[in-house]
Amino acid sequence: MNLTYDISIFPLLYIPILIFMLAIFSLYLYNKTKLKTELYISVSMFLLVAISLYFYSFEGENLTFDSFPFQVATCLLLIETVIMQLLSEKRNLNTCISIGIGIVLICGSLLLPPLLSGLVFPVILFILVGWRYFRTANRNATEVIRMSLLLSLGITVILGSLIGSTAFQFISSLLIVSYLICENTYYFNRVISLFKNVSITSMTDSLTQLYNKAFFFKKADQLLSKQPISFIFADIDNFKQLNDQKGHDYGDKVLQNVSLIFKRTVGEQGFVCRYGGEELVSIITTNRAMELAELFRKNLEKNSGITVSVGVAHSEELDVDVKEGEEMITSLVKLADTRMYQAKKQGKNQVC
Repeated sequence: MNLTYDISIFPLLYIPILIFMLAIFSLYLYNKTKLKTELYISVSMFLLVAISLYFYSFEGENLTFDSFPFQVATCLLLIETVIMQLLSEKRNLNTCISIGIGIVLICGSLLLPPLLSGLVFPVILFILVGWRYFRTANRNATEVIRMSLLLSLGITVILGSLIGSTAFQFISSLLIVSYLICENTYYFNRVISLFKNVSITSMTDSLTQLYNKAFFFKKADQLLSKQPISFIFADIDNFKQLNDQKGHDYGDKVLQNVSLIFKRTVGEQGFVCRYGGEELVSIITTNRAMELAELFRKNLEKNSGITVSVGVAHSEELDVDVKEGEEMITSLVKLADTRMYQAKKQGKNQVC
């Protein structure tokens, strides 16, 4: 069976495929995350896929620019925009009213005579773009690209209606498909950002924003297999008394401030983690561990009046019979911890 389509509508044949990809991806996400939002997006996209199969019914037809496919395709992309803004971007309903009105008017324009419909259709797009430009306070890059593509589509439709060139029909189809590709890309980017945030949350401490203990062991294991490392193990002096006398809120602020100074002191030379309570530990990847530990102690006392007792241990110090991996890390932590307690016994506010 030979299928032939007007060249101007050829790009529109990809619309069902693009929407179907989005529907499958959101369904996959729902299966993994059980978020109802993804299920709603998936169901909505499958409905749009069913509608978009309409474009395959124009096989063998010679189409004029003001034919149904172009207006229907534009309605589909506007409907997808509304769905994405309400469900994925969490916009409120008021921000989508203008698009909803645009969809209704474009559908209404299909009832007009062909040439008049071809002229009214782009005017509706211009009004829609103008409305959104002046009423949307947060005109981010995504919104600007959306408005630019709709504006370009409106200009192309007017020129195509007046000139009647197949080239403008084809460009119009490409703009519609480009808009849908952008919408899919925005959705994928939002999902990637979501997973990145989840990943960051899973390896950071919520109070100090330092890496957590789980990250510490994982990262130390990775580094030990490649190079020598050192641990700086720090404990805030008299922290319990601070909590008892000034309250836990004050203690939290102290811990946050100490963490910030520790992180700034270490910089790109290691990874600072919260080990537990008021104990902080840093993996140092250079040979400056003792120097950095002393610099941290001085910076903290100078800038906040808070003191710490610090212990430093190097992987080269471990016995050769200590196995690699978690046992080696535990032994190194224990050595740094012992030296930290030695610093406390010797009067606190020092590095051992």
